[in-house]
Amino acid sequence: MAWGFTNVTPTSGQVVTTNQAKLHLSIALSEHDWNDHIDNLITAATEFFQTETRRQLLTSVDDFIIDEFPPNDCALYIPRHPLASVTSVKYNDENETEQTWAASNYIVHTRTMPGMITLDEGTIEWPSTAIEAKGGTIRLTTGYGAASAVPQIIKQCILMIVHEWFHFPMGPEKHTVGLTAQRIIDQHKLGDTYFQYPLGTGRGSSNLSPLDLQWRYI
Repeated sequence: MAWGFTNVTPTSGQVVTTNQAKLHLSIALSEHDWNDHIDNLITAATEFFQTETRRQLLTSVDDFIIDEFPPNDCALYIPRHPLASVTSVKYNDENETEQTWAASNYIVHTRTMPGMITLDEGTIEWPSTAIEAKGGTIRLTTGYGAASAVPQIIKQCILMIVHEWFHFPMGPEKHTVGLTAQRIIDQHKLGDTYFQYPLGTGRGSSNLSPLDLQWRYI
């Protein structure tokens, strides 16, 4: 299954402030010569963390574009965490006319990791799409919210990366980030493969067998 994200509403603000980074770097708050450089490092470190972990830190609105819907007995995972909400599910029908799928047809699960969409009780199939325009577009909101809601360990990781890149622009011994920061990143990775499973097998249940896990993102 091919998929991708297109940003609709960019994030606002920074995960950590310029002054927080300066304190971490032991730079006087009254020293402003490094501010732009530090801000750029914060942005880069945040983007790096998000790409490596497939997590969205600050609130972002995006279109999740898929080239096909899952089989009718399967859930659709959102490969970006945390999922806050789904605004709409759109698709092109057999006549190649864009349609908005009624929200009553599906359930949005925001407390799972990753978040997912399942068919509501009474809905037996995903939208039927045109062959020439197979798939759909899910507009969704992801992220922890404001910077104050981002877990402190993630903020600390961002500061560690900023420190590393500030003092070692090319990376010590060609390491991209320090070992501690890398361990935090590894602990927060969402993963590269998202299995889909038949809805009737008990999601999250130990009853699932490898044969149940057949449809996946790669």
